[in-house]
Amino acid sequence: MMGELLGGLADMIVAPLTINNERAQYIEFSKPFKYQGLTILVKKEIPRSTLDSFMQPFQSTLWLLVGLSVHVVAVMLYLLDRFSPFGRFKVNSEEEEEDALTLSSAMWFSWGVLLNSGIGEGAPRSFSARILGMVWAGFAMIIVASYTANLAAFLVLDRPEERITGINDPRLRNPSDKFIYATVKQSSVDIYFRRQVELSTMYRHMEKHNYESAAEAIQAVRDNKLHAFIWDSAVLEFEASQKCDLVTTGELFFRSGFGIGMRKDSPWKQNVSLAILSSHENGFMEDLDKTWVRYQECDSRSNAPATLTFENMAGVFMLVAGGIVAGIFLIFIEIAYKRHKDARRKQMQLAFAAVNVWRKNLQPYPTDITGQLNLSDPSVSTVV
Repeated sequence: MMGELLGGLADMIVAPLTINNERAQYIEFSKPFKYQGLTILVKKEIPRSTLDSFMQPFQSTLWLLVGLSVHVVAVMLYLLDRFSPFGRFKVNSEEEEEDALTLSSAMWFSWGVLLNSGIGEGAPRSFSARILGMVWAGFAMIIVASYTANLAAFLVLDRPEERITGINDPRLRNPSDKFIYATVKQSSVDIYFRRQVELSTMYRHMEKHNYESAAEAIQAVRDNKLHAFIWDSAVLEFEASQKCDLVTTGELFFRSGFGIGMRKDSPWKQNVSLAILSSHENGFMEDLDKTWVRYQECDSRSNAPATLTFENMAGVFMLVAGGIVAGIFLIFIEIAYKRHKDARRKQMQLAFAAVNVWRKNLQPYPTDITGQLNLSDPSVSTVV
């Protein structure tokens, strides 16, 4: 278009032509009919739920610390109740000993308080252990409340995506082959990056991946061949409003405007500029912008209330299935252990019975004073 205008084949350029010093040396520009800047176009990320979605409210480190705390508290409850003079291990006033708080009972108590599943009868009796139990109950209340609040934020509400924050984003400032971004070759954006010394690192990366046209670059973003496309905000905002899989991100930078290009000393310059200013004043340009540029083809948010799906809670069902499998596995172990224990008990009973018979057979028969066998003793039997 610039060549046709300079060659006398056209009188003016009516297009999204960015006003800059390089072009102003050869052609005349009208007043800007559209103020804009540069922005970044990326593909919209679709949030996907994984099996561990229900664990996302807490980091893995916090989960490990909570699990460790359960066992530490259980051991401390057992020790406090064991050595306290008022614990279940001590004899009460009626000289009757109560059931002792075993380590397994303390473990069930600790888990029961955390999961609000009931503590049964295995509760600590000593004052020191009960104080620890109350503190543990407060801890469990805070943990459960925090988990519930964050679970709603992670699974129901829209989570902020990790998009590019702007031109100073580390992924742009420190380019790598894992994140490719580009612009259009020999465009005003390309010239801008080439002349900015502080953006030289970004320019060297973009130079290897630039496209011939904006349409090709936008399609590359949609095809996941390009991670980010830097271009005029007006064009990219329009594309993002029409294509629901695209979104602009970051703050505008290198603010400029679109103007109508004319030949040097063109008689149309003043009239065109006045018409543009008048259109701005009466709101006509704003109406055009709302109708064609800011028009949303697809809604950014759904009007339907957010609900949980099976994908969100699949991990919980897998956890229950794992508990069922573990229970079936453990019941077989318990049955095998009980049978082994019963067999050992029967063997011990047979062994004790055999020893008793052997001892009875070794018992000497009674004799009289002369050492003769006393046949009158009922334990002595005679054979005729």
